[in-house]
Amino acid sequence: MKRIPAVFWILLLAAGLRIYGLADESLWLDEALINERILHDYKTLLTDWDSQRQGPLYPVIAKAWCDQFGNDEFNLRLTAALFGIIAVFMVYRLGKELFGKETGLWAAFFAALSPFMIYFAQEARPYTLYICCSLAAIQYFVRIPRGSASLGDKLFFIFFAFCALYSHPYGPFLALTFILMLSGYAWLERESFITILRRTWISAIAVALLYAPMFFIFARTFLRKLDKPTTAGSWLLAGPITQIPETFVDYFMSLPFALAVYVLIGFMIGQRLLKNKLIDFPLIVPLSMFLSFMLAPWIISATITPIYLYKYTAPALGGVLVLLGYALSLIPWKPRIAAIIVLTVFHILPLYNIYTKVDKDPWRQTAALVEQELRSHDMILLMPTYASSSFNYYYHRRQDVLFRRLRHTAEFRSIPDHIERVWFIFAHFHTPLQGDALFDTLSNWGSPAETIRVAETLPMNPHRYFASDIDVTRFDRK
Repeated sequence: MKRIPAVFWILLLAAGLRIYGLADESLWLDEALINERILHDYKTLLTDWDSQRQGPLYPVIAKAWCDQFGNDEFNLRLTAALFGIIAVFMVYRLGKELFGKETGLWAAFFAALSPFMIYFAQEARPYTLYICCSLAAIQYFVRIPRGSASLGDKLFFIFFAFCALYSHPYGPFLALTFILMLSGYAWLERESFITILRRTWISAIAVALLYAPMFFIFARTFLRKLDKPTTAGSWLLAGPITQIPETFVDYFMSLPFALAVYVLIGFMIGQRLLKNKLIDFPLIVPLSMFLSFMLAPWIISATITPIYLYKYTAPALGGVLVLLGYALSLIPWKPRIAAIIVLTVFHILPLYNIYTKVDKDPWRQTAALVEQELRSHDMILLMPTYASSSFNYYYHRRQDVLFRRLRHTAEFRSIPDHIERVWFIFAHFHTPLQGDALFDTLSNWGSPAETIRVAETLPMNPHRYFASDIDVTRFDRK
């Protein structure tokens, strides 16, 4: 009887952790925008997009799925979950390619348990597609400068690089990863960069030509952001260098686990120093991923304009997990088992919080709260306007209830005479002062009842990445 490969059981674990509870959470703002996006036809998806929408590939795939199976929360997120499972396999493939099968297995095991990868596998956004394709492209690219790449390897590299570049606007940093890998290989092998480049030029030109449309759109958005920081990526803020170690904590939703990773990577470096083999090409690869996806965006954020966000660095997590797997493979068997048990225990609390508490904007609960109290001649005022994407996914429109959405307080004019009560729903994204101003205006018209902050009525995950506070206040005509 043929033995089932260990990676199969790891992927089975990954699948269970990503599918379980997939529809438990409400769609938050960005997921609701994906839902609206896929209602367009394919021509629109392929021609009307910009880098703020993070490329056309994921919406096209999500539309193909949801057109067949529906756009409920489960099906909207299922494509991300499937790519999340494949991403675990790509971590295994990259680890195996660089350091051997044992490294790949341990890296994949902790990828399967990764709170970060589970969270984004349960979000209808392109991040798992971005991770999956970036890691696959890097894995196939590793073989090209070595001269061991077959025609199939080169074609797979071009395909996965294309998919990664069209799934997220951080594409230039994937290209930087390839450049650093080539430079590192040339330095280690004492070959000229031009000589190494000759082995890659056909693949590189093919990827460059395929990426050109996305690159020009990305460049145009970047220049617009430089000109008007409030119009493109206004939610991004420049931060200190501590953003980088904080990102490691975000990757694992656990400070102890992040510290353990630092210790194990430090151990791995010490072992290599003892063998007088600190740097080789397999180590250059995850180092290039760190420099490209984490350090380079942070430098741009600190010196030019903010572009750094922990989840945009996602492919770097693959490199971190590979280094973790490699460090574990260097430890003698008994201490290794002890280390793996400790690392696994560190995952228990983050995973418990993900599966038992609320991680995303509670729009389902907000709509239910308002709907159960609505009466004829009520009015709903929703602010900011883009929050309507999430609210309207759950809210069942009524003809006898007036609905208005506002971007700014200045858009508010008056309340019709027949309205007896106003429900003011305010999501604290980035405009708290606007909400306060409109609240004061409504207080002149009616008497405010108690303001309910929906998140405070729910068991929220204390380590959640982001969940907007949503306030619901009813005003009764004076």
